[in-house]
Amino acid sequence: MVQQQNGYEVRQHFGPPRAQAVPRVLTKPGQEKPYFDEITARAKIAAKFGGAQPIIFVGRMQADIPWETQRAQIVSGLKQAGDIAKDSVSCW
Repeated sequence: MVQQQNGYEVRQHFGPPRAQAVPRVLTKPGQEKPYFDEITARAKIAAKFGGAQPIIFVGRMQADIPWETQRAQIVSGLKQAGDIAKDSVSCW
C-alpha cells in the first residue's frame, strides 16, 4: 500500500461530497437502502486503508416526521451499520 511505503497511517476517512439524487439518510423512512449502500461502500474503503474509521452522518432532522420515528430509524440504522462494519473487519 502507498500509505505504508510512505509511512502514513489513515485513521479516519469520509467521502467526497456529491450530488444526491436520492438522499442517504436514516431520519426519513424509506431511505434506508441508499444509506446502507453508502455505508457498505465506505466500509470497503476503510478496509483498503487497514481499518480506517469512516465518519458518517445520520441525516438532517425531518420537520414533517415525528422525532420518535426518526430516533427509532437512527437507532435501528446504526445497529445495522455496525453489523455492516463488523462484516467488513474480515477484509482487513
